[in-house]
Amino acid sequence: RIESEDYDTARTITVASANAAHGSVAITNPATDGNSISTTQKAVTMVATPAEGYSFLNWTDAAGNVVSTNASYTYTGAEDASFTANFGFALTYTVGENGSLEVYVGEELITSGTVVAPGAEVSVKAIPATGKFAQLTVNGAPVNLTNNLYTFTMQAATSLAVTFVDAIYYLTIDVIGDGEV
Repeated sequence: RIESEDYDTARTITVASANAAHGSVAITNPATDGNSISTTQKAVTMVATPAEGYSFLNWTDAAGNVVSTNASYTYTGAEDASFTANFGFALTYTVGENGSLEVYVGEELITSGTVVAPGAEVSVKAIPATGKFAQLTVNGAPVNLTNNLYTFTMQAATSLAVTFVDAIYYLTIDVIGDGEV
């Protein structure tokens, strides 16, 4: 028995980007130039392409449910459907010896390489081994930790690096007069 690759009646599939500046979308099978297609074909494939500096996050349906975390998604349902491609920023991190790092988006513990939605709050917790102190850099720039914690809002692709050292020293230089240091 051979199953038909078509439904008896056509349904309309519509795709959109949550923010066109973050990335674009296309229906690739069956091929169309628009963001909507009426077809009886059972498998309708859509592809999301992130703009430079962005990464693909997920596809959501009209109710806001995540249906796929792959940039290419094939819908096989028999009903009309709308899908939105969401884009974000990649968050990567490296951890030196003598400690560990926990990175949270909201309450969710994430791993290096996770794509984070723009505007999401990220919390970083450095956990040094006994007798060690943590130093954190964000995109290469050192930041101050308060009780080994750092929080920021995701606004671009971000790279974190934490190292653990025996001591942290601060040097303050005051200039008196017209000279410079």
